[in-house]
Amino acid sequence: MNIEKPKSEKLASVDYSLKWNSINWNIVEMKVSKLQSRIAKAASSLLIMDSD
Repeated sequence: MNIEKPKSEKLASVDYSLKWNSINWNIVEMKVSKLQSRIAKAASSLLIMDSD
């Protein structure tokens, strides 16, 4: 049974698809990588402080 989605739901789906495809993934990957480095550095610093 194939139930048709309401028009508003179809438009929202297309809108999100366009937004998703417009993301600059190179920038996202770079920012995530920097954030991961900061988290690892902070976690490492906490581990060093705990062992003292």
